[in-house]
Amino acid sequence: MTRSARTGLPVVDLGTAVTPDDVHSLEDER
Repeated sequence: MTRSARTGLPVVDLGTAVTPDDVHSLEDER
């Protein structure tokens, strides 16, 4: 996990935490 330079809060690396399949699944549920 890295920290946001702007907020200083921990942020998840979207490149590894979210896959294209995950994104499509979220879009399908809308």
